[in-house]
Amino acid sequence: AKAVKKWKNSFSSSDRTPERIKKLIFRNAARNVMNGADAELQRKCVQTIEDRVSPRINFSKPADESRGVYASHEKTANYKSFISEADLNAKFDAEMDKTLKSNARNANALQNGFKRSALKWIVKQQLTLTQKQALLDSFGADLAMLMSERDDDMFLGWILSDLEEQKSHANNNYERWGFRSVHGMLTLRQMDVIKAKRKEILQCSSFITAYLQRLMPLAIVAYKNRNWSDDIPLSLRWTYMQKLYECATSTDLLSIGNETSNSIRAYIYFEYLRFVEEHYYALNKLNNNGGANDDGDGDDD
Repeated sequence: AKAVKKWKNSFSSSDRTPERIKKLIFRNAARNVMNGADAELQRKCVQTIEDRVSPRINFSKPADESRGVYASHEKTANYKSFISEADLNAKFDAEMDKTLKSNARNANALQNGFKRSALKWIVKQQLTLTQKQALLDSFGADLAMLMSERDDDMFLGWILSDLEEQKSHANNNYERWGFRSVHGMLTLRQMDVIKAKRKEILQCSSFITAYLQRLMPLAIVAYKNRNWSDDIPLSLRWTYMQKLYECATSTDLLSIGNETSNSIRAYIYFEYLRFVEEHYYALNKLNNNGGANDDGDGDDD
């Protein structure tokens, strides 16, 4: 405020505030925006920040008619370069739709022609399988976020279609998993949907491995790169072992009966029995007391 006052007193004939003073005002607003003690100051700071960072989309007249069109909420075209907000949005939609359709078979067009901010618009369009595959490959993380925000049946349908197409191109007609970045971002529930709608995916060892990892309790993630026996609480290890055993004895793996599933089931059975034998008395105490005696250090006491 002092800097602005000093500037106006010294250069009252100029209506334009220097950029360096604008930066000082913005920095001051950023420092005081969380000041809850002064509600009026906080409101002014928020307004200052919004004015600084929000894009300007409404103009009363063109800054320079030679530099193209300008948008306004006005409906009367007072200048040759004027375009209404509705017409501008229609122009954007037409150009985006043209770009999308003209590159229906070009997988790179989506990544090169659109930014991730257009993703919510793109997924609502009629897309070819090639375009869906390009989205799964290039915007995996963004699609995973969209799947968490809305009904994910459409996205999982894309993944299922992609799996079928990949299998048809495979020389040995085998299942594949993990070749798209979005595969590693699916939740356990989403993988259950994939597993239920495509039983043959369980013939793929990479899918089974990823699925078994999803069974791990979230609390164990905090012990990443720690010693399994010494650092992770017994209750967490026991929860994980029970989930693995339930998966190994499920009808899904039993119905496949191939070499991969048999090997995984045998390994889980062995590790489960060894775990129960090693911690038999501690597990009895844990089950009888609801985990109250699990001190968290992984010892059986």
